[in-house]
Amino acid sequence: MLQEDHIDIYVIHQDRIWREAVIKSLGRFRDIRIVGESDQNQQHNLPAQLASSKPDVVLLDLDLPSRTGLIHARRLLQCNPPSRVLMTGIPNDDEEVIAAIEAGAAGYLTCESSFDELTSNIRALASGRTLCSQRIARLLFTRVAKSAQASKARRRRPAADDIHLTPRELQIMTLIEEGLSNKGIARRLSIELQTVKNHVHHILVKLSLRRRTEVAHYVRQHGLSYQSTGTQLPVS
Repeated sequence: MLQEDHIDIYVIHQDRIWREAVIKSLGRFRDIRIVGESDQNQQHNLPAQLASSKPDVVLLDLDLPSRTGLIHARRLLQCNPPSRVLMTGIPNDDEEVIAAIEAGAAGYLTCESSFDELTSNIRALASGRTLCSQRIARLLFTRVAKSAQASKARRRRPAADDIHLTPRELQIMTLIEEGLSNKGIARRLSIELQTVKNHVHHILVKLSLRRRTEVAHYVRQHGLSYQSTGTQLPVS
């Protein structure tokens, strides 16, 4: 919410010359007011400073290569009242942009962004809007769809305690997690390749999985180990 028809801005950037330049440039606009500034080493005082200044928008630098800006963005979400974070200095890379958004940034500016884009984003965030490129918007929609599908799959998947794996299946799962191919598993266990394929098929069906990579993830996620069964493994 705008305070007294001003957009109150708090600037956080590691470089003093950058802060001073941006503050001086933004000071030319009647609708923008700087209410505070700090570098990222003053993080212990930041919550109190934001609580007293109550900025509408916080300009926060990613601070490459340490990327401490992502940590600060998460902390800013916990401030009361929360401010909208406009993260600057983002590499022009889809994954970096998504990381900033996931950390809590309401907007972002890449390293190639202009000063006009800075002011446009500030005004957009202050009015409750977010400026986002079509490419990033499509990527976000794709991420949400994939996340929803994965969530449904997890709900359909039976709990680990309800799955009855044979010692041989558990052994093959751990070998898959080690990175062995079906042929490699067959050689390691001295069994037929088709026997390995049959076991892998049964494992996928029991766990409601589709790919070997998901089996490897399942082993790591649940800390499975066939030795823990204490059962003598069958020969075939």
